[in-house]
Amino acid sequence: MNVIQSGMNNTSCVDMKNSPPLPASIKSLSPLPVIPGLLLATSGLIAPTSLLAEAVRCESELATYCTEKKLKAANYVMATWTPTTPDSSVLINNNTQVILSAEENDEQGWREFGSLTVGKGTTGELTITGRTIKSSVGTIGDAAIGMVTLTKGAQWDLSGKNLFVGKNNGDGRLIVKEGSQISSIGELRIGEFYAEAKGMTTIEGANSAVSSSWAVVGDQAEGRVDILNGGQLSVYRHMNIGYVGKTLNANRKGNGVVNIDGENSLLEVGTSLILGGFDVSPNDARGELNISNGGKIKVAEKIRLGIGTGSTATINIGGKPGEAAQQAGDVETPLIILSDTNQNNSTATLNFNHTSDDYTLRTAIKGYGNVNHCGPGTTLLSGDNRYNGNTHISRGTLRAGSGTGFSPSSDFTVAQGATLELNGYSQTIQSLQLDGTLSFGGPLPNRDILAMSSNVLMVRGDYTSDNGLLILNTAQDQVQQKPVVNQLSVSGNTAGTTRVVLKELGSVTLGDLNGARVVQVAGDSAGEFAAQNRLVAGAYDYALLRGVESENDDGIVDSNHWYLVNTWAPVDDTDPVDDPDHIIEPKEDEQAPLPAPTPGIERSSAVVMRPEMGAYLANKRAANTLFATRLHDRLGETQYIDPITGEARVTSMWLRNVGGHTRFHDRTGQLSSQNHRYVVQIGGDLAQWSSGLEDRWHLGVMTGYANSQSNTRSALSHYRADGTISGYSAGLYATWYADNAAKEGTWIDAWVLYNWLDNTVRGESLAEEHYRSKGMTASLEMGHTVKLVEQPQMSYWLQPQAQLIWMGVSADDHLEDNGTWVRDKGKGNLHSRLGVKAFMQGYSIRDEGKNRLFQPFVEMNWLHNTRNDTVLMNEISGSVDGAKNIAELRTGVEAKINWRMHLWGNIGQQIGSDGFSDTQAVLGLKVLF
Repeated sequence: MNVIQSGMNNTSCVDMKNSPPLPASIKSLSPLPVIPGLLLATSGLIAPTSLLAEAVRCESELATYCTEKKLKAANYVMATWTPTTPDSSVLINNNTQVILSAEENDEQGWREFGSLTVGKGTTGELTITGRTIKSSVGTIGDAAIGMVTLTKGAQWDLSGKNLFVGKNNGDGRLIVKEGSQISSIGELRIGEFYAEAKGMTTIEGANSAVSSSWAVVGDQAEGRVDILNGGQLSVYRHMNIGYVGKTLNANRKGNGVVNIDGENSLLEVGTSLILGGFDVSPNDARGELNISNGGKIKVAEKIRLGIGTGSTATINIGGKPGEAAQQAGDVETPLIILSDTNQNNSTATLNFNHTSDDYTLRTAIKGYGNVNHCGPGTTLLSGDNRYNGNTHISRGTLRAGSGTGFSPSSDFTVAQGATLELNGYSQTIQSLQLDGTLSFGGPLPNRDILAMSSNVLMVRGDYTSDNGLLILNTAQDQVQQKPVVNQLSVSGNTAGTTRVVLKELGSVTLGDLNGARVVQVAGDSAGEFAAQNRLVAGAYDYALLRGVESENDDGIVDSNHWYLVNTWAPVDDTDPVDDPDHIIEPKEDEQAPLPAPTPGIERSSAVVMRPEMGAYLANKRAANTLFATRLHDRLGETQYIDPITGEARVTSMWLRNVGGHTRFHDRTGQLSSQNHRYVVQIGGDLAQWSSGLEDRWHLGVMTGYANSQSNTRSALSHYRADGTISGYSAGLYATWYADNAAKEGTWIDAWVLYNWLDNTVRGESLAEEHYRSKGMTASLEMGHTVKLVEQPQMSYWLQPQAQLIWMGVSADDHLEDNGTWVRDKGKGNLHSRLGVKAFMQGYSIRDEGKNRLFQPFVEMNWLHNTRNDTVLMNEISGSVDGAKNIAELRTGVEAKINWRMHLWGNIGQQIGSDGFSDTQAVLGLKVLF
């Protein structure tokens, strides 16, 4: 056997039985420089220190030969030497650093040799740069510090032999980086005996890899592996993390840690990964696996935790508990067994401390141990999970990804600020302490057959809550064609107070949920469930109430349970609507379907409508009426001509300001709404011409801005809602006068506008809703002016009028934050007006010759709408009541101050049925130039 040893005050071994006597000088030295402190021993190439004025001491059976295969020297210095056979063994120590690269020690013999030991007794260091070597057994840090670094694509083939990193209380450090690789390891043992040994291996960077048949980290001492930034460790059989602890042997301390961090970082295990021991014997070994920032572990069969009695095993996805959360890593394995039994006093824990928004663990979790969610991210469990132990959510969201995502044998605790989410899957758990949020999550899944008519969380034991929040969802069962609501079912007792929120998710046909049971309690129902602000679904408001003191079909007193009720009267009625007596019966042809009575629930005769319905209706009505004008709203004069001053053309600009107030009720009579509006419009003639001697044409443009604000109150619930709509219009108008000379006769006016507006609805204790409306409005109006009486300073006129306005402004379909679809119905209303206007025109004696006229008037109209303003909330309709037929009275004055300026103003009052009314004031100005 040939030996290469570096060291001072150490023993080197050379087989001298068949060797000639040692030479007195060095012959045929390599051209490479001498490395102080390196002893390379083989046939005849040893430089005794006598050459350096130091003595050589050799103990042997014969005076001239060393016979113990050990050459003991106080100090040796050897010239650089190349191993000559594959059996040559290499030892690097005594604070020596050896570099294998293209420039240093590049002889053929360094490519394949026997065992390699770096750091034995004293420190040694080896760096392999861009080289390929092959050895047998490798040892790094044997009772000393040893360091090996592979860099720049270096390759190390272990020939199927073992690699030890840190043994005999030594400290071994292995770094594989920059695409370097170690292959063909029989057993990779990191942190070998004894307890004070330490082994650390780092595999970093793309294409950097280590492969072994079997691996153990923290064998009988401390071991650590860092797989970083694309590095890979492949173990073809099984792998252990934390192997033998001191309870099995006082001189052992199996404590292993594996970190997998960074994209494309991978630990791949061919069969099983075991953390914490190797069998059920007493063993306080500790195993820890950390997977973060896109790192991945792939285990073909299973991951087992806490096998040894008294052992500790932990998997951390993201950061470690108590440390900063990290992005999650990926776990790919069919099964995680937290611990095989609850009798071995081991601690097996799976922790989620990550920042990922949509992390999914598809692995089944079984055994005995704990699952903790302590990071701000969201974790989805989609495996078949059946573990015994505690599930504690202290932060972030733990979400079910299958019907067995939550273990039925686990006790769940949800801390304040954390969320447990069913995500549309029915679940069963052992018990629940809810201080945070329990959410039923997404829409109910309509698969081939709905297993249940509603989504249920079954608690087999007790349920307690310290002001926790329960979020229920409603949806439409497409199979049974009926609405359903989530349910909390408790087989044990309830205690504490729970706040409840009802959300509706995407159903456009949701009917009535009145009488739906949302909490079922088989034991002592001491817990209280109170609505958090408002419970809304579709067009209805709901209350959450206990049942009555009667026994139901399952033999449980009905007051144990809690129900959704939408036929209820509030206790506090100190905030009545403006007209509390105005509660009318819905019209028979517009009646919303009333639910059938539910046993045990006291009901009133009418469902409770949401006041947001009134806000949507107010916005819809305003969208079509804000910019509607009549001829004299623009021209500001009763006669049908502009005064002509003798010039060929007269150009004019006009400005119109409108303020108004509307009151109405919905068709049920529950909702009382009122709105205030302001409109400003400006326009002017583009052209005027005549086709004959007497008629005249006007063509002009106009634009405007409007804002309307409404508020609605419910007479039953006393909830309120506010609506706002604001926007713009632009368009053209055209007017034809039949007789310009006589200043009386027929006129026709037409206009068309494009309108675009922004809408807001703010419901009490609900999210603010925003949507848009747009569309065309167009008018055709005609009248005939007749002079009744002519006097020197005063004349009296009568003017019958008729107008048709097509109202085509509609809102986009809107999905509310609570899941309610709001749709605009009744599009394309045709508004008609038929009326007569009486006015007189005159001036005072002192204004004679000043071209000044005043025209006071009174006007009466009958208004009719072919369609009601109607809005659907999940196909439940609501409409403005009393606006089908309306009577209107207007009065005002129109004045010509001089030939350049006209002013006009009027006040109008509209009255419909069932409390509908509208009051409007107009002020206008026109300038001719």
